[in-house]
Amino acid sequence: MASWTQVGTIRKSDEGRLYIKFHANKEKGGNYSAKNLKELASAIESAGQKGLSLQIEKPQDKIMRLAELGFIDEDKIESRLEQIPEYIKYEISLPPQND
Repeated sequence: MASWTQVGTIRKSDEGRLYIKFHANKEKGGNYSAKNLKELASAIESAGQKGLSLQIEKPQDKIMRLAELGFIDEDKIESRLEQIPEYIKYEISLPPQND
């Protein structure tokens, strides 16, 4: 099953304004790659006149959904929720690619 690719977040500034940050993907080695940004640009370019859908989801809801599906152990839910910075309100993801 193909999965959605996270390409950004909706954040809240100290002044209370919301903004979107599209970001590069942090690789396992700690280096950043533009893979997600390239996927976003490619999806926008290929969307043409049919448009582009992005998924917006609260990271807390995503963790709980994954736990319900058995992808996250119950004893790790709280630690995963605590890792979400206060300023991140939503995650933005691209739909699965039809290869």
